[in-house]
Amino acid sequence: MNFITDGIVAKQNLKTHYDLVAMRYLPYATLYPFLEAYAGLGMVAALPVWWVAPVSLFIGSVGAVSVVKAVYIDKRSLKCACVGGDSQVPLGFVSLTENVFMLAGAGLMIYLHTV
Repeated sequence: MNFITDGIVAKQNLKTHYDLVAMRYLPYATLYPFLEAYAGLGMVAALPVWWVAPVSLFIGSVGAVSVVKAVYIDKRSLKCACVGGDSQVPLGFVSLTENVFMLAGAGLMIYLHTV
């Protein structure tokens, strides 16, 4: 259990360095790991689309825009919040890919629900 709580604290601390919403609204950094877990588990558990997809769309789009701004526009060198922040992976392609897949998952859920 300590590993999980340490990961949540590390992830929320790292998010405040580059996430556009977390830099302006600190409670979002605290909620983010739980929102991410909810989106992922909600997809796996096949919760109703309109419960899960909006959360996934929001955190995926905010994350993608934040990574693009921090890494590719501002040229900042930051450590990825992957695996609770214990990795030495630089913020960039891996984080952007994670956010794009979150957006794709939400988009696919909405598409399949409306077809």
